[in-house]
Amino acid sequence: MTSERVEYSKYLTFLAFLLILFITYLIARPFFSGLIWAFVLGYLFYPAYLWLKKYLKNPTLSSAILILFICLIILVPIFFLVNTIIIQTIMFFQTFNPNQIIEIVKMYLNPTVLGYLTNIIQNLVSFFVSLISNILLSLPSKLINILIMLFTLFFIFKDGDKIQTAISKIEPFEQLKQHGVFEKMKNTTSAIIYGLVLVAFLEAIFAFIGFYIFGVNAPFFWAILILLAGVLPGIGPSIIYGPIAVYLMYTNKWAAGIGLLIYSIIILSIALDWILRTKFISDKGKIHPITALIGVLGGISIFGFTGIVLGPLILALFILWLKIIFLKK
Repeated sequence: MTSERVEYSKYLTFLAFLLILFITYLIARPFFSGLIWAFVLGYLFYPAYLWLKKYLKNPTLSSAILILFICLIILVPIFFLVNTIIIQTIMFFQTFNPNQIIEIVKMYLNPTVLGYLTNIIQNLVSFFVSLISNILLSLPSKLINILIMLFTLFFIFKDGDKIQTAISKIEPFEQLKQHGVFEKMKNTTSAIIYGLVLVAFLEAIFAFIGFYIFGVNAPFFWAILILLAGVLPGIGPSIIYGPIAVYLMYTNKWAAGIGLLIYSIIILSIALDWILRTKFISDKGKIHPITALIGVLGGISIFGFTGIVLGPLILALFILWLKIIFLKK
């Protein structure tokens, strides 16, 4: 009878744990985005924190200075960029005339395909208008998530070594460390963050510079599309800058079109998309294009913009665990 009570108590304890875990998830879900980006930025800037702490000898001061630095180089520009992107996107769609595109391609398409193309363009316009509206409505929650991110990031820097030590002392994690699982997870995470996300952001920055130099309308808007295309393997930035360069040449802006094409091929496709991305995604942490593609698209649909990082990371780590369990790698 006593053993039955013990078993019954174990089941109750386990159910209570699951209930508390689910409630914790519900509480943290609105701040999921801020927490995830805190860990991403913490991963990116932790070496800088260690360097700073080495000279200042003060973890709190080092964390505060680095948080301020991140605000200056990332958050402040983002606020200005978002404002400019919204204004330029609105201006773009106010002046955008789908008939211009139809006029260019109608001589090459039959009426049925032309009808489909018209519907696609109209749906894209409606999608971006709806997207801008949703961004404006979600600004208060985004601000709260940014504050949560900065608060979490401060303690990731300050107590990062304590967190790592505490995790490594847990017996299951200690066994995983002995089998090199943590090292493989680190390589996979690095491949996702540096090879997929960071390169896409760099592509967007250099794309904006190129669009601005060669006189492309709404350069911020097109740079954001470059960012989205940059995280999708097999697509890349050429799907955006290629048609823009062709359109410039079609409108008799030959110098701008050819210049943009040469600039984009050398900087965006060769230097960033091929050389730098390949350097980051090494053989140790190599991610299959299908994994990255499904991860990005599925991650965005579930987690929003955060899914750019979280989607492929979860899928890549899941595949890694399958290899470790079944292939004993």
